Amino acid sequence: MVFLFSTIGFKAFSQERIGIDNAIGMALKSNRQFQVNEAEITGATYNVKTANEIPKTGVFVENEDYRPSDKTGIMKIGITQSIAWPGLYAARKEYFKQQLKYANLNTEVLNANIKKDVRTAYYQLWYLQDRQKLYVELDSIYSAMFKATELRFKTGDVAALDKIAAEAKLRELQAQLVQNKQNMLVQQQQLMMLLNRNEWILPVEQSLEKIKMDVDVQNPSVDASHPVLALQQQNVNIASSNIAVQKNTNKPEFSGRFFSQRLWGQKIRLRILGISIISCIWPWRL
Repeated sequence: MVFLFSTIGFKAFSQERIGIDNAIGMALKSNRQFQVNEAEITGATYNVKTANEIPKTGVFVENEDYRPSDKTGIMKIGITQSIAWPGLYAARKEYFKQQLKYANLNTEVLNANIKKDVRTAYYQLWYLQDRQKLYVELDSIYSAMFKATELRFKTGDVAALDKIAAEAKLRELQAQLVQNKQNMLVQQQQLMMLLNRNEWILPVEQSLEKIKMDVDVQNPSVDASHPVLALQQQNVNIASSNIAVQKNTNKPEFSGRFFSQRLWGQKIRLRILGISIISCIWPWRL
């Protein structure tokens, strides 16, 4: 018991003390979730740039009219290119823009969530710290009461039952004291994780203050500008833009060929340059 008290007491009460504003600043600066979000924003930005990307150009070599009676045939060498329906590029670009906006809005949501988590862990630790001080004061009082009861028991002023009751109250308080210290360690570890630091941290050494609330009690309406609500609305926008992409996907696509052709079997070899007829491919629906 003495070893447990000394170990927990050293970790819990001999470390750095910071204010709530400093704790939030550390969390916003070093939290790894922001790094992941920045990578998502970068990826979404590149996706917007690829919205107008057309399919790769192909190269073909073919021999027309090749048959047993004509071993030569007609050689063609050229390139092929296909282009999707023009509306598809615009719809795809809008879809990627909405995803980029989602990633940007997610930054505000992470900001709000991290602030909330840090405040929760910090004020919970602050509450446990004040509770620990109260338990220490009560431990001194209960210890004095137990010693007085034990002395009175030795002199015969009180019965053994009174001594047992005083000792039970003291042991119960000491157990609560140990449990409260363990809860403080849990909240410290939670705060260390949020701040991404390997140092034990405690709140400021003063009594817990009353937390000010900005919500109007008379008119407790939900703020429409809350980042979570904006993120949910952005999910709706992404779904709508995706519908536009799917509609344009069902439109025809165009493809063309540019080739050089030699006519064999003639006295003079001719080189013909031409473009094949643009084809429209309509998708079949079952």
